[in-house]
Amino acid sequence: MKEDGIYSITYSSGSVTFPVSVLNSQVGCDMPGSIQIIKNLPVYGNSKSGLHIITSTLIESEKNVNQISALINGTKNLRPGLLDESMEDLQKCSSFDDGRKYYICVGSKAWVWDYEASPYGGEQDRLIWFYYTEINAKSWAYIDRETHYGDRTAGQIVRFQDNYNDFGAAIDAFWKSKSFDFGSPNWLKTILDMYFSTRSGSNTTLTFTLEDDRNVKPKAITIKSNSFSWANAKFWSELMWKVFRFQISKHIKVMAKNTVNFQVTVSNNQLNKNLSLMSLTLSYTADRKVR
Repeated sequence: MKEDGIYSITYSSGSVTFPVSVLNSQVGCDMPGSIQIIKNLPVYGNSKSGLHIITSTLIESEKNVNQISALINGTKNLRPGLLDESMEDLQKCSSFDDGRKYYICVGSKAWVWDYEASPYGGEQDRLIWFYYTEINAKSWAYIDRETHYGDRTAGQIVRFQDNYNDFGAAIDAFWKSKSFDFGSPNWLKTILDMYFSTRSGSNTTLTFTLEDDRNVKPKAITIKSNSFSWANAKFWSELMWKVFRFQISKHIKVMAKNTVNFQVTVSNNQLNKNLSLMSLTLSYTADRKVR
């Protein structure tokens, strides 16, 4: 790989030769720390166009290389992303593959592609990406089934764990939906109800911020979804170890009237509480056309 192109090297037996041919002359690699092999396909980064995957090495073609980072590349001011980082940090990036997820760290920020849940199939807008801050990883390792990284500045080794805190502090986590017009941007609607489900195996506190195009002040609703807690056991005679086999479903009455667009933000910043959102459904009625 070069900054301005990708080349294929093959081995020929008999007389030892290594023929070199151009694979793609459009998108090269100037982020060497981004290179990983994901599901037998090379993934690499370019500081101008983002992350790419090589899907074929047979012949020179622009279709051999496909972008996979459209959802995280960012647009300045509106939605900052990967390509809004400095050129220096992009070219000094680090990456890691733990067998299920691809991590790329630029400066103190990291983007994680869950390729187990969303393998690349030709459509990059269907890939699942997660965004993390305060991760300044220079090197990575997978030890005892846990991901570790070496910090660039602090000179320490950090281990990822599922304990829902960051060095003893709460993690400020959030998920924001797209702006829903429900396929009818010319109709005023009443948003009636919101149904959602959370993971059954952990305690979760979620704050739902509901926004529409008529209300300037968003409506915030906090919901607790608990698994087992000693605080719920008032008497020993009532104590039981209840195990939820399925995800826990909840309901919120919304009643947002005369709205065209609707958006939901789910957040959590409580210590040792995770942000667990498995599904979310909105019900509405179309009332009348916009005049």
